[in-house]
Amino acid sequence: MWQGFVFFFLCMVGGAFSHGEDNMTLKGGGSRVFENLMHEWLKEYKAPSGFKVTYDPSGSGSGIIQLQKGEFDYAVTDLPLSPNQVQKSKLVQFPVALTGIMVVANLKEVKALNLSGAIIAEIFLGKIKKWNDPAIKALNPQETFPDLQITVMHRADPAGSTKFFTEYLSKVSIFWQQTVGAEVIVKWPVGEGIKGKNQLADRLSHTPGSIGYVDYASAKKTSLIMVKLKNKEGEFIPPTLELFARSLICQIPSAQKTPEHHHESKWPIIMVFYGLYDKKNSHLKDTFNFFRWGLVQGDDIAKKLGYVPIDGKIEQQALRQLE
Repeated sequence: MWQGFVFFFLCMVGGAFSHGEDNMTLKGGGSRVFENLMHEWLKEYKAPSGFKVTYDPSGSGSGIIQLQKGEFDYAVTDLPLSPNQVQKSKLVQFPVALTGIMVVANLKEVKALNLSGAIIAEIFLGKIKKWNDPAIKALNPQETFPDLQITVMHRADPAGSTKFFTEYLSKVSIFWQQTVGAEVIVKWPVGEGIKGKNQLADRLSHTPGSIGYVDYASAKKTSLIMVKLKNKEGEFIPPTLELFARSLICQIPSAQKTPEHHHESKWPIIMVFYGLYDKKNSHLKDTFNFFRWGLVQGDDIAKKLGYVPIDGKIEQQALRQLE
């Protein structure tokens, strides 16, 4: 649905391509979740040609549309176009970085929180209503839970994080899959909707007993508990950059899958960011220079903020698309 919505607009505006008045500005925009990393990249990047680089975190769909209209020189999306859509729109798409989507909770009384996908689905369906529910206590025998109502919170606006979180719930709960589904915006069975990723993180931080989902970089800025998720082997795994990186091999269609990855723990809710540009872009060289710098020299910045940089064979594939 979302990809079709974006592609409809791509087709509507496909013929237009003109640059703004400022020929010394490389304009771009897109993913809101990518904003923190892009902000730091722009502080460090020194364009060899003297170009000023800007980024408008207006959302993935908006960024792609503005790129195709010629208002942007590049875009960053966390909702990638399909290979067929890329070909028809005549855009070039390449991976830039990734992060994880966290389930977070505001429980001052609890030091650590283990949850399975099935339990999380039951909470977001409104079937588990209190933190001292026996199903939650059974997964956390070392903790003492308060007799406190669970306050479910979610995004109220279209968001890639919602799509990936609800895809996860659809995989772990057939009932969720059949009744709610997975999209950038869904009809939530219960809970309070908040517009904006920063606003959601802030509301969760100020609401005792709340539970929600945010990207790793946003979660790191809070005192919220990041839930350990139960994997297929029955282990509760914490969110780490290493586990996000292991998941990358399964997320990039062109990546070479190797046998050793099949038995390693991976974080189940991953968001990959893709850069996009139009081959007709008159600022193509400067676009290439910026993203090459980000891929090669922006690694430490990415890790510090809670993103995983693209590396290895996948990085080489991306760099070849910037030649």
